[in-house]
Amino acid sequence: MQVRVAWPGWLRVVFAVVALVAIPLAAHADEMPPTSLQGRFRGNLTAQDGTSGGDFSVTIDIREDRFSVRWPPRIAVTFEATDRAGVFRPTDRTNPLTGSASYWARLDGVRLVVYELQIDEHGGYDIRNYAYASSEGGLDLVIHRIRSGAAPGVSRARLVRQGG
Repeated sequence: MQVRVAWPGWLRVVFAVVALVAIPLAAHADEMPPTSLQGRFRGNLTAQDGTSGGDFSVTIDIREDRFSVRWPPRIAVTFEATDRAGVFRPTDRTNPLTGSASYWARLDGVRLVVYELQIDEHGGYDIRNYAYASSEGGLDLVIHRIRSGAAPGVSRARLVRQGG
């Protein structure tokens, strides 16, 4: 007797995305984020309903063949190029089914978009994308969030460059 498991459509998408991030690919290092995105930035988030989403800070460090994104106090992810132009994978692989967040990034024109996927202990998902675009004196940030059982949300911030 053969048993077939019916996987929900969203779970198939999650597994496909995780496979994309986890499969080792040859480097495509000639396309890195623009250096105008490099630096330490800070600002205040505003939710789509106009309420304050609190303080937000990020540090983006771009090197020759990789870049890192740090969100204080404890999250730091280093990305490296893949064989797909403008698509980056984390140097440390994680498994979202164990409670760890998985990340990947891509260049979208002049924007750097960082994706975060988390799966909770009940199989629910939390997907965020952080879109950074260079603007005078800093960055414009738009965060999209989709969670299982919740309405999609959007937050925005004008992040000001900190230091020199």
